[in-house]
Amino acid sequence: MQHSLDELDQVSRIDKLELHSLEGGWYQAEFDCHQGRSRLVTDQGRPIHFQSIESAKEALNGVEIQKATLVFKSAYDEMIGTDSANGPIELPLIW
Repeated sequence: MQHSLDELDQVSRIDKLELHSLEGGWYQAEFDCHQGRSRLVTDQGRPIHFQSIESAKEALNGVEIQKATLVFKSAYDEMIGTDSANGPIELPLIW
């Protein structure tokens, strides 16, 4: 499922927001709501890339968010040649 910023008024509350940290300092948002799992996209259906956590907060201002996390992969597993068996790391964010 996908939602644009204009369609967020259809979402009464975001139960869990995940900001995925991407290479190059960009962030993409995915969230869980009463309608299921969704990704935040542009009006053209492309994922929105935020330049910072603060810019994501500004864009989502006014939306009730119960829990927010920063999700990223550890570069250390690649540097020492091990597989990332534990998956991505999630850090809680104060929203």
